[in-house]
Amino acid sequence: MYSCYECNEVINGQFTTANGRSFHPQCFKCESCKCNLTNFFTHNGRFLCSNCFSEAALPRCSNCNKVTKIGENYMTVNGKVLHRECFRCEGPCQSPINGRFFSIRSKNVCQNCYSKYGDDFEKFLKKEEPVEPKKEAEIKPMINRVPIYF
Repeated sequence: MYSCYECNEVINGQFTTANGRSFHPQCFKCESCKCNLTNFFTHNGRFLCSNCFSEAALPRCSNCNKVTKIGENYMTVNGKVLHRECFRCEGPCQSPINGRFFSIRSKNVCQNCYSKYGDDFEKFLKKEEPVEPKKEAEIKPMINRVPIYF
């Protein structure tokens, strides 16, 4: 005979066992939101439903502040967690970055924006003055800029 880990009553009939503990089916609940558990995760020794596990254990996107979901694609850039679709150019185009990019003063910039603005990109970031895109012939070689690939 087993006794329920939650209510300490004797278990007659069906029961659930998790991590060596036995529960009445109605007593096996998420330790955070108290919903009934059929599938569960453990975090810091607690039984959690998938939603509560996501909130407690998974990283948040530094752009949209939403929790990354289990099995979802996300990335870490300069120590920041980002959903793939939230990784955007912080230059004038603001478009998603899907290839080569540059990190300038902790700002992620696509290759197109960096190529258009060249060394004047620093002015754009400081918002000192409007900067017109440079002509192709005027683009100077990169100095102390390391391209990052993913």
